Amino acid sequence: MLEREMRLMTIDEASKQIPGLSKWRIRELCLSGQLPSIMAGRKRLINATTLYDFVSNPAAFPAPEIGEQQRLRIEK
Repeated sequence: MLEREMRLMTIDEASKQIPGLSKWRIRELCLSGQLPSIMAGRKRLINATTLYDFVSNPAAFPAPEIGEQQRLRIEK
């Protein structure tokens, strides 16, 4: 069985890995659902491989459709 190591980074660590991508933009991408992430307490964690894949091919990560819950949050 092939196992892949998963390295998780905080938004701050991710912004230091990718020059030109600010932590505010990374947070925005995570909150929109375009960049997959997980919550660990109050921190949002991003898989390093997913981040590098996103940067090399952003078209492969389309923005999700705005659902009713998200629409209500945006309109408030």
